[in-house]
Amino acid sequence: RYYAGEGAAFAESGKTATDVMIAGNKGELDKLFGELATPGLRVDSRSGTIFPDRTPAELRDSIELFQAMVSSSRIWYSAVQWLSPNCAVARQERDAVGKDGERYEWSRIYVAEFEHGRFTAICEFDVGFEEQAFAYAEERVRAAQSRLAVRNQASDVAQLFISALRD
Repeated sequence: RYYAGEGAAFAESGKTATDVMIAGNKGELDKLFGELATPGLRVDSRSGTIFPDRTPAELRDSIELFQAMVSSSRIWYSAVQWLSPNCAVARQERDAVGKDGERYEWSRIYVAEFEHGRFTAICEFDVGFEEQAFAYAEERVRAAQSRLAVRNQASDVAQLFISALRD
């Protein structure tokens, strides 16, 4: 309902985010990494986990390894904040039941970027680092709005100079 109403600007990417959760919960990794992700998917980690930045293949391998270690698991977003139609910050919850019935629960914050109905990048943060996740997401939104891939002091000065020339 949200994407049909006040969230209409985020509907395309929101559908992808929803489809990612559904595919992940069903174990449909071919769909997750084939249909829902771009071939150049960027996977970054700013968390304290043992997993560093990974390639999409390494991420898939880690998901398959995890699935082999538990009897069941589920993931969902408990909160999502859209910063643009193509970028969101989401708190992801996961719980799992191990092979011997032990229960596991954990949370992460993800910044996700989307383009043309597919996700192009994800960056993981620990839950205690919400401010850093939002700062990272805001920088990604600013970079996407600029024709320059990297924004720094030199590019800011160049933009001011070009604006001055136009004026």
